[in-house]
Formats: sequence, C-alpha cells, structure tokens
Amino acid sequence: MGIGLVTGPVLRSAETNSGTDSPLPFATEPPPSTQPPAKRPHATRPPTADFTAIANACALPTSASLQRLAPGGDNKAWRTGNDDWSCYRMGREESLPGTPGHRQLRRVLISLSIASATRSHSATEQAHKTFTAQRDRDHAAWGRRYRVLHIGDDAYSGYSEIGGDGKAETTVRLRNLIFTVTYTGTTWPPRLLGPHTPMPDPTARKGAEMLAHEIARTLIMCAACTSLDAPTTPAAPTTSTLSPGTAPAIEVVPPTVQATASPGDP
Repeated sequence: MGIGLVTGPVLRSAETNSGTDSPLPFATEPPPSTQPPAKRPHATRPPTADFTAIANACALPTSASLQRLAPGGDNKAWRTGNDDWSCYRMGREESLPGTPGHRQLRRVLISLSIASATRSHSATEQAHKTFTAQRDRDHAAWGRRYRVLHIGDDAYSGYSEIGGDGKAETTVRLRNLIFTVTYTGTTWPPRLLGPHTPMPDPTARKGAEMLAHEIARTLIMCAACTSLDAPTTPAAPTTSTLSPGTAPAIEVVPPTVQATASPGDP
C-alpha cells in the first residue's frame, strides 16, 4: 500500500483536539473581533467652556513644587468676592546652603481672577481686555526685565527688587481666567543689621514660571472649574494687602445655609 502526501491544510475538529489529544502542530490566529471598538467618554462640557470657580487655589500646583519653592511653609487658600481666589505660602526661615550663618526666606502667592460675560463682550473678551491693560502696565514698570512666555493663551513674566526682596511674577490668561504667580525671596547675613540680598532674577523667575506651567496644566484638565455647580472656597481674609515677609490674616467664614420650610410648617 502506498502512502500519499496531504498537500492541503489539515483540519481538526474541536472534538478531536480536546482531552488528551496532542495540540495542533502550528499556531492559528484567532478570528478578528466583530465587536465595535469601545467609545471614549465624552466630556460633560466643551474644552473651551468658561471657568466658573476654583475649589482650592493651593491645590492647582503640586504640593512637592510648593514645598521646593517655599520649604516648610503652610498653605493658606481663600476667596475674595465671587471672582477671585488666592493661595499664600511662606516658607520657614532656613540656613542658606554653602554660606554659614546666612539665612533665607521664600514666599509664594498665587492669585486667580475669573471674568464674566457682559451684554457686549464674552467672558474671554473681558479677560483679554483686563490682561492687556495689566500687561502694558507691567511692561512699562519692568522694562528690559519683561519677557513674553508661551503658557496658556497669553503669558509674560518680570522681575523686580523691592526692599531687599527679589520678586518674580508670571501672569497667564487661560480663556476667561487670569492668574499671577509671585515668587519672592531674600537672604541676610549673620549680623543683625546686615543688608538683605534679593533672590536673583534667574532663581525667582524660574520658580514662578515653573509653578505657572503646573497651574495651567491643572486648569486645562479641571472639569469642576468650568461646572456651574463648582464647589466654593473659604471666604476672604480680613486684609488684602500683603507686607513683605508676613502672611495675611485669614478669617474663614462658614457658608450660610438657607432653611427651607416643609409643607405644613407654620
């Protein structure tokens, strides 16, 4: 009896390929899935929706960044009126590395303002108008220390020295929201009446711009910040002017709750 060669593919049923039977001598690709691909969830509001509220200004940057810029400090967040939010952090006085006896102090202030629409202008147009006026004033004050940045829709930064403090400010507009990061620092020698040395421009500016990038990224991804039901924040501090080296006194007022009468109540 002769033995013939099988030239076509060998087909085996599931019944003959189960149990103790040996597996097929080659791998077969599974049939393509007939299920439609899963749809990505849609955002509840468009990515260009107006900002409406900020839950906590101190939560916009990372805690690690705040700790790095103002070591050992405590965060204080508050709201002023209906459209302004702030975060203030003053680091602890600490030794300056590499200079025995010298001390340094670092402070961070984050201020945010949300513009509302009017009859003749959208909220974004109102914010752009406010931003342009503020930018022109700062440009005139900083002169050659003014710098245009690529953060959000519009951004710039500048540096100044006031009373021994080196201060960098980065201001950003993102749709109808404007925020400013202020990073301030000073260093002083061991002797009591020694002159204070301002934090230099590169150090101060780098810290403010780094924090501004983080805040912008957080705001872009913040769905609650554009929600009509966004949570509120603590009330405003009793003082709105910050003196160098001092933290604002904050008075937190709990939100008032309106009682509603039930049917049948007198």
